[in-house]
Amino acid sequence: MPSRLVEPVITVVFRDGLGEVHDLVAGHRDELKPGWSKMLDDRPSSPSDAEVASEMAGVSSRLKLATRMLAAFGGRIDVDDALVVGCGDAVEPMFVASAGARSVVGTDLALTGDSERLCRIGERFLAQNGQSIPKPRVVEMRADNIACSNLPDQSFDLVCSWRTLEHIGDPRAAFAEMFRVLRPGGYAYHEYNPFFAIDGGHSLVTLDIPWGHVRFDRSDIGRYLQQFRPNETERALRYYDNCLNRMTIADLDGFATSAGFEVLAVIPRTRTEDLIRVDAKLLNTAQQNYPGTTLNDLISRIVRVVMRRPNE
Repeated sequence: MPSRLVEPVITVVFRDGLGEVHDLVAGHRDELKPGWSKMLDDRPSSPSDAEVASEMAGVSSRLKLATRMLAAFGGRIDVDDALVVGCGDAVEPMFVASAGARSVVGTDLALTGDSERLCRIGERFLAQNGQSIPKPRVVEMRADNIACSNLPDQSFDLVCSWRTLEHIGDPRAAFAEMFRVLRPGGYAYHEYNPFFAIDGGHSLVTLDIPWGHVRFDRSDIGRYLQQFRPNETERALRYYDNCLNRMTIADLDGFATSAGFEVLAVIPRTRTEDLIRVDAKLLNTAQQNYPGTTLNDLISRIVRVVMRRPNE
């Protein structure tokens, strides 16, 4: 009986600067960050109807959760003056206005101005909700850096953000500024994707080695990129250096408290599948690279925080 040829299994590995070998997990980034390739597009294509619908559903869901969490502590979305930090465009401010906020300012370092996408979201929003789109006098967009803001003192009843805190270069200063622009008794709500999570490298720095962005130092990440993603190297390293802070959950609590906030809730969203993948070696490596890192930091893909500026 003739023997059958068995094709060899090819394992792709990366050897770090200490000589340790790491197996690559095929499709790891695709699983964690579907659509990651858009980060490499200088001229991204127009979003499909499905993408617009998905984005609207996501923003709506996040806003409903924020509304419930604020209400649990006596806060509200439908305030007189709301600030949405790091929104990039008018979508999140528009939804905050639709929830009843009477004046909304949206800020970012650079505003996108994707008029086609915003128009399509606005039309779909109107069709699905039977509401008029908030007028320009209700939603105002400004270029502003929340770490050294030009916004006036005590001018908002609510400061909120989604997927922003992890990108702020100086989070300590940002918390101080958010406290400054809030009125006494005002609330802050934030939802963000921390650096230390399995997907915390975001699209450009999520490697095909689980927690690779936490396991490796910059030199090893650079060599990994050169070896497996040479066309992404420059952009990914620039993102790693400038667009992802290393704020732990404990850091967040400390920055907020030192700014003067009353921290009402810090709620990580964890996944069991992440917990069972963390071992003592990964935790030890993370703590060597980033002292103060905890197991909770490694398994928290999303962190939500509610804060209040005390009445004076």
